[in-house]
Amino acid sequence: MRVNFDHSIVWAMGIFILACGPSRQSLVFAPLESELSDIATLIRHDRCDQAFEELVPLFAISPDNGQLFFLRGLCNQKLERFGLALADYHTSLRLNPNNEKAHHNLGMLYGFKLGDKRKALNHFDRFLSLTEDHRGAQTIAQLMLTLDESQTDANPNLLELIHRANQYVDPKQRREKLETGSELAPTSPIIPFLIGQAYDQEDNETEAIRYYKQALARRPTCMTCHQSLGLLLLRSKKTAEGNDHLRKAKLFSR
Repeated sequence: MRVNFDHSIVWAMGIFILACGPSRQSLVFAPLESELSDIATLIRHDRCDQAFEELVPLFAISPDNGQLFFLRGLCNQKLERFGLALADYHTSLRLNPNNEKAHHNLGMLYGFKLGDKRKALNHFDRFLSLTEDHRGAQTIAQLMLTLDESQTDANPNLLELIHRANQYVDPKQRREKLETGSELAPTSPIIPFLIGQAYDQEDNETEAIRYYKQALARRPTCMTCHQSLGLLLLRSKKTAEGNDHLRKAKLFSR
């Protein structure tokens, strides 16, 4: 079931603030963790000026703490200093690549404030891989479909190429025919997906995985791409990664 979103409401409610629970960064000692919790509370109550002041000495104590950059990014985002917020979130991810909240907030910024749908989809896709919140994952998947719904592959030359390629029973011949028209749709996932499918039928797992991933890099909401890649990864004994893609395939099923 598709959900209709009021983007202004989504934006107002869609900023993740650091939870007060245990930190994922083991090097954060207890007093600093308490300070982080207090600053997160200030941000929740829109007291960003005070939060900025309290962050200054903490940067002196722990300049490589990704959570400090994340919190400062939250303040900048709330104050609509989007360039500064982007810089802080990206630094936070450089220090802690698994910060799902930073990926979520970057997706919101790129998707609904800066108009860069591709970057938004990439960060939301990473968020889906990291989050354990099923309801949150469903909401973001629907947002991704909303951002992606304007894309179309109705290129008559592309459709003709696919028709001609499908006349070949042999997967190698079909793949070679598809490869001749890769420039017809440089942003579409269709050709790399079909090439990956042909490699899959040829039992060339390495190339099949590479092309399936190329298709998903072009369109992270491609349900069939996630499903095919997930099943192949499971056959290749890459269980965790395979299950991740199968979970996304369910999230993107319309």
